[in-house]
Amino acid sequence: MKLLNIRNTEVLTTDGNGSRLFRSGALSKYINDNEDEIDLVWIISSFDHYNKHNRSPEEIQREEVGLYEKVKMLKTPGYKSNLSLLRFWDHCVFGFKLFFEILIHHRDAKILYCGYPTIESSFVTVFLAKIIGAKSIIDIRDKWPDVFFEGKGRRSTILKLCFLPYFIGRNFIFKYCDSIVAANQSFLDWASFVSKRSSLKMKKDAVFPIGYTIPTLDKHSSYFEEVKQMYEVTDDELIFAFGGTIGTMFDFETIKQGLDIFDKYNIAYRLFMFGDGDSLHQVKELFSSNSKVIFLGRVNSTALFSFYTNADILIAPYIQTSNFLEHIPNKISEYLAAKKPILTSLSGLAGKLLESEECGHIYRNPQEFADCLQKIDKKKSIEMGNLGYDLYLNNYQLDAINKKIVRHCSEI
Repeated sequence: MKLLNIRNTEVLTTDGNGSRLFRSGALSKYINDNEDEIDLVWIISSFDHYNKHNRSPEEIQREEVGLYEKVKMLKTPGYKSNLSLLRFWDHCVFGFKLFFEILIHHRDAKILYCGYPTIESSFVTVFLAKIIGAKSIIDIRDKWPDVFFEGKGRRSTILKLCFLPYFIGRNFIFKYCDSIVAANQSFLDWASFVSKRSSLKMKKDAVFPIGYTIPTLDKHSSYFEEVKQMYEVTDDELIFAFGGTIGTMFDFETIKQGLDIFDKYNIAYRLFMFGDGDSLHQVKELFSSNSKVIFLGRVNSTALFSFYTNADILIAPYIQTSNFLEHIPNKISEYLAAKKPILTSLSGLAGKLLESEECGHIYRNPQEFADCLQKIDKKKSIEMGNLGYDLYLNNYQLDAINKKIVRHCSEI
């Protein structure tokens, strides 16, 4: 069975320090390593969305040679800003090239599996599947374009008129694809509702959560101790950590104000911030008056996980949008795998799950953030972390999830 795994903006492990495979890449790796009967072609853009860099074929062959031999990169122009006309053009170019790539080289494909968004690639996937007699499966990652209009107020009406072709494309994709898979039930319900998807087609839809694979630490096992020694951290200090893209998807202002309150409790701590992003400079300025907050930039993903396993509390400060409130983001499964308690601003699905399993707390304002920090000492951290790890083992092991996705593909 020939399967095309299509994803426009996808991370490769060759993209630089800290890069690791996300959902599409992890699925491709699982198929390559475990499913000999599947003829895999992994179609992605040449443009590295996170580093704003166009990859060459030579770059991606530095590692994971067996997997990256299955990659077909379609050259796109790229863009400098995530909110720009050039980004829309980049996605259109990918969709255009994808159309001819499938039509000319892959008419024998049986399954077209495409990550949504982008709308352009998903539209081409569903449309061409009908032409070549393949099955189309759309994997929803977020509620695009709807999520773009949250918090826009009166401007949203005008913006929606400008985005009308995207709404039409979205509805076509969800209505006519053979199967929808999503990371949570909310995304699935949304897609079915906006497209008026038939009840018969909905029987072929499924939910597969965002999983995580625990890496082999090897040479990175000492990373925490190296950082601890470098910054002269004492054993009695609580260690808090955040890792991710430092951008508008996270609320750091509440963290800053919460730490100002927590300082009054006279509890020794350090907060280590890992990652980079468009808001890095502003966030550094925000915490400039607090010497206990340390920015370490983007580090190797295995080293980062090694650090997580030695911290006391991990923080997931997402903004309150439906994309996150009704979702369990990948950061949650990664934190659970690290055996550490999680503090999150998400009062929806993720936060309720963490509280019900007694492995995390929800905070809604700076005072609650400070109070949550105060509740967790080193002993409590271990107890809550073990409960979180049990939750990970039962629900979020990536290979187990990918095995179910492959089975779903074969049964459509």
